[in-house]
Amino acid sequence: MAICNLVYLLLNWLLQFDADVVLVAVGRRPYTEGLNLEAIGVEKDNKGRIVIDDQFNTSVKNIKCIGDVTFGPMLAHKAEEEGEYPL
Repeated sequence: MAICNLVYLLLNWLLQFDADVVLVAVGRRPYTEGLNLEAIGVEKDNKGRIVIDDQFNTSVKNIKCIGDVTFGPMLAHKAEEEGEYPL
């Protein structure tokens, strides 16, 4: 309920001035549904994120994971930097 109140207050504040464009993001989540990860044994947490170690290894040997489907901020430059990590 607190998040809904915060969004309401934010939208009220935003609507008090003129703007050409308004972007509101109220939440993001990893999109791992339908990938059938369970069939190959890739572990996910209760939020649907793929569980990895500090070297991007998943619970399945030779499968690594970077970007929006794992822990940390969901930002393009984060995934780009992770992709440069030496294997």
